[in-house]
Formats: sequence, C-alpha cells, structure tokens
Amino acid sequence: MNGQKNFLCLVSIIIFGIFSLNLVSMPVEAVQDIILDHTVIDNDIYSNESAKFSILLENKQDSIEQVQISVSGIAWTLSADSFVYDLSPRESVEFDIELFPPKSVTLGSYALKLLATTADGEVTEEIILVNVNKIIEEPVLSLDLDIPEEVSPGEKFNVVIDVTNNGRDAVPNVEAYVKSELFDEVGIERLGTLELGTTENAFNIEVDIPKDKEPRDYDVEIGVAQGYDILIKTTEQIKVLPASDIAISENIEKGFLKRSYVVTLVNQGNTIVKDEYIVNLKSFENNFFKGEPAPDRKELIDGKREVAWMYNLAPNEILTIRYSISYWPLLLIILLLVGSFSAVFFYINTSISIDKRILFAEEKGLKFVKIQLHIKNKSGSRLKNVNLVDTIPSPLKLLKEFGTIVPDDVHKEESKTKLRWKFEALESNEERVISYGIRSGLSIIGKINLPEAKMRFQKSGVWKATKSNKLTLQGKTDVNVEEE
Repeated sequence: MNGQKNFLCLVSIIIFGIFSLNLVSMPVEAVQDIILDHTVIDNDIYSNESAKFSILLENKQDSIEQVQISVSGIAWTLSADSFVYDLSPRESVEFDIELFPPKSVTLGSYALKLLATTADGEVTEEIILVNVNKIIEEPVLSLDLDIPEEVSPGEKFNVVIDVTNNGRDAVPNVEAYVKSELFDEVGIERLGTLELGTTENAFNIEVDIPKDKEPRDYDVEIGVAQGYDILIKTTEQIKVLPASDIAISENIEKGFLKRSYVVTLVNQGNTIVKDEYIVNLKSFENNFFKGEPAPDRKELIDGKREVAWMYNLAPNEILTIRYSISYWPLLLIILLLVGSFSAVFFYINTSISIDKRILFAEEKGLKFVKIQLHIKNKSGSRLKNVNLVDTIPSPLKLLKEFGTIVPDDVHKEESKTKLRWKFEALESNEERVISYGIRSGLSIIGKINLPEAKMRFQKSGVWKATKSNKLTLQGKTDVNVEEE
C-alpha cells in the first residue's frame, strides 16, 4: 500500500515537473503600446476610384503619444482629414481614410501596409487589402485654338476652340469653358457626350475689347471639364496694345462782336496721351483773344498766330478749354477816341467858356461867400449881344460886394435872386472876370447847391447859348466846396 502511494507521488512530481518546464518554455506575447485596426467600407474599386476604410487608433500607454499615419507602397495616395494625432493616455480615435491607386495600376488584389509611427520611431503595421476590378482609361482630349496674340482696344476678334476625343471611349457630360479678365463673364458650352475620334466646336464667339482696357498681357484659360473634374486645360496670352484716342468736341457761341468757344477733350483710349490742342488765329485776332486756362504757348508761324494748350490725359480723363475772340475792347477804344476827339473838337469850337468858382468862405456858417465868374471868348471871332444870368438860391442873400463889373439888373423872386450882365460884344480871346458876394441870414447845416450861370450870345448872326459849372456849399463848421 505504501509502495503504491510512493509511486503515485513520484508520478505527480514528474507530471508537475513536466508542466512547469512547459510553462517556462512557452513564449510570452508583449503588450502593444499603439493599437491600429481597420474596418472595410469599400475595397472593391475601379482604377479611377478610391478605396475607403474606417481606422481605429488607440494609445495603450499611460503617457501622451503623438502618432503619424502613412501608407507603404509607392504611388498609392493616402487621403485623410489629419495625418497626425496627439493621443492622451488610454485614448482612442476613429477616422476614415481613402486610398487612390496610381494611373499605372493593373487588375488584381493589393496588400497595402498602413503604418502608425510614434514620435520615438516605433512603427505599428496594419495590412489592408484592395481589389482593383476594372481599369478605366482616362479621357484623352486635345484642344485646337484660334486666338489672336495681339489686339487693339475697341477691336473685335473671334475666339474659336475645337475639342477632339483621341481616347478609346466616348466621354459623357463634357463641358468646355473659357475665362479671362478680357471677358465680362466665364463662357461655358455644354458639349454632351464626345464620341470616340470626333471633334466638336466648343466656341466661336466674338469678343469686343473696350477702348479703355489697360494695355498689358491677359491670360485666357481654356479647358474641358466633366462635372468637377478638369479633363484638359491650357492658358494662352492675348496682348492688348496701347492706343490713344482723343475725342474732341467744340461748341461755338456767336454774339455781337464776340465769338466764344468751349472745347472738350476726352481720352477714350487706354493709355496716357501727351499732346497739345492748337488754335490758329489771324494776326489781328491775337489782341482780342482770351483763354481759360491760359495757353501754354503763343507763336507766330507763317504769318499766323498759333495758340496751344499742352495736356497730359489719363484714360477717361477730360479737359475743358474755353477761349473767346471779342472785339468789344476795340469798340470801347473807338468810342473813347471818338469821345476824346469830340471833346477836343467841342473845346476848340466852343465859342465861349464860363468858369464859376468860390473864392472865399468863412469857417463858421456861410456868413460871407464870394462867387467869381470867369468868361473867355475862345471862338476866334467877335461875339455880339452877350447876356449873362446867374442865380442865387434862398436862404443865400446878395451882398453888394461886386468886383469891377456891376450887374445891369438884379431881380428878386420868391425863392431866388437873379443877376444879369449885358455886354455889347466880346472880342476874340477877350476875357471878363465878374464877382459878387453872398451870405446867409441863417445858420446853415448841410449842403446848398449853386446853379450854373447861363449865357446867350450871337455869333455870325446866329443865337447860341452856353452855361457854367455848378457849385455846392457845405455849412456848419466847415465851408467845403464841391464842384460838379
């Protein structure tokens, strides 16, 4: 019995030893710091499509870890909202990615490695399978363009664009477009399905370049699109040439002895224009010319007076010039000359002159004033029956302070006193000086007007008349004399 127990114990020891050795020899799997896993959304694609996956990225550590994702395999393209994730301890994130095959891809299944790389360089791999079931050939299109290299502003030209399908398949839903700063809007032409080997005229449009378009090179983009995908595009350049175009309008107003001009210059071109506006005048017109603004130069060329305004006009800038030729100054000169000659002629041919003046006045009131009349025969002939009359207005009174010639008659009326002198004759160049005194019985404040002296006489048997100047007396403290 004891032997059986010993045997069982020995067997148990042997079995435990063997089990212990097995435990020691079993491999121990290390715990991963970063977990990378994926779920297939769509991995059966055509060559022109993308494979889509949902990715799980988890940080198993107790520290923050920065992880960058990428894909191995040359020419496959990874697309994701972000390629770098900062994961807190024990944090996980889920996100979607897309994988695009290269253009050289062929039919078959592809095992791609998705990599998660930490900041320390540790890499976690995840195998992703993608099946390419059909090769879709990209459309092969060509453009034939007929566009000028240079245009002048204000000029019209045609844009002709042809599209040819050089590929193996028809291309559906094709649109052609052309856009440039030269055009008001983008031109779009829907071509529909472009069959294999066919050529379609996309555009044959007429373009009108505004006159004030800035002179420079303009890009013209021409392309063919299918939905949001641009199948082919190219960029050409059109050079807008500088051009000057000054529009001149002239408005003329004619009046009596005057012509007025309003000239408007507008730069309708696309570049600055430096030039001058010229007016040709007759030689005598220069003296009657007036310009606003003042002209920059006046020159006598070939017997004509040339008047010019310099201008420097930017595109759309306006200059207004006003000038006139007025003969009014000439008329005034003629009238002055006529008046002067008439005055001289009148003076020379006046038969007699009478100069009336005040010789004396007191400062306080008009207590005593002496009036002098100077008569001179300037006719060059004998004057007969000369009668001279002077008037003294009230409240002035006559003082018998006569000079050498006493009046022949003194006649008092209600508001004045008249004095009369008679001369049988006045010889040529004969002069007579008459004087008399006046005073006021009242204190005078203000002015008193003394009327002119009047004379009638006979010259060569014809009665004629003349008169003297008027005088004004000022009373109160000052006795001022104003001669009219």
